[in-house]
Amino acid sequence: MKKRILMPLMSVCLAASGIALVSCGGKTDKVKAFAVDFATKAGKNQLDSLKLLYPSLDADSVALAFSADSITIADGAEPDNFIVNLGNGASVNVVVAEDGTISATSSKGLYAFKDADLSFAKSIGMYDASFDDKALRKRLSEIPDVKAYLTEDYAATHKKDLAVTSSVTGHAAGYMTLRNLHIKVTNKGNVPVKGSDYTVNYRAAWMDFGQPMSRSYSAPGKDVPVGGSVTITKTITGMGGVTGISWKNKDAAFDFDKDFKPTGKEYQTYLDSKKESGK
Repeated sequence: MKKRILMPLMSVCLAASGIALVSCGGKTDKVKAFAVDFATKAGKNQLDSLKLLYPSLDADSVALAFSADSITIADGAEPDNFIVNLGNGASVNVVVAEDGTISATSSKGLYAFKDADLSFAKSIGMYDASFDDKALRKRLSEIPDVKAYLTEDYAATHKKDLAVTSSVTGHAAGYMTLRNLHIKVTNKGNVPVKGSDYTVNYRAAWMDFGQPMSRSYSAPGKDVPVGGSVTITKTITGMGGVTGISWKNKDAAFDFDKDFKPTGKEYQTYLDSKKESGK
């Protein structure tokens, strides 16, 4: 096969009729000249100019390191359809109309997506390597909704919930009798609770020479496993009981960078939740 000279051909074709390359030689030559022009504009991120060649282009940005020598052309599945490989993993599907007008109809690897979005999509099973640029753009546009769902799901499955009860043991004799207050803390949530996350509050009451007296106290918590219980015992004067819990760190906000540990199944779970809710 004879080696074609690309740039002079491109100049003749484009000068003749812009995108409509009717008067130039074979279709492959025309498509290759189109590809050179397309890749040149893509390399400069000239979106407005590219939309004349690729009418359905909806990218915010494109990225292409272009070299004319890297362009190859293959026949598409339909007549007058061509697959133009632009190099660096980028390709464009091109169609030649009956009047000779050439335009791009789809692309792959041309759109410039954020690395963070691609990485996140791959980590949760959201990325599909078979997608063209438009389909991938649409898929990645779901990321805010997916993250909102994961945040809500995290909050629902990481609740700290403690229940407390108390009992008093000891002799009943004397106004200033020392007794033991046993505070039982039960974890009714779905995550372990550290003792440093909370304190227990309790109150003691007694009679002092016929006058009622009382005092409030607090005590450090203890680690409590999911479904488990611990007992905190304090010595009090008179009678008393637990009055509640003060949280130091309850249901902390979900931080993706810190807390998110992907399994690769999150996107499917998100889709299933939408199906269940009828959305």
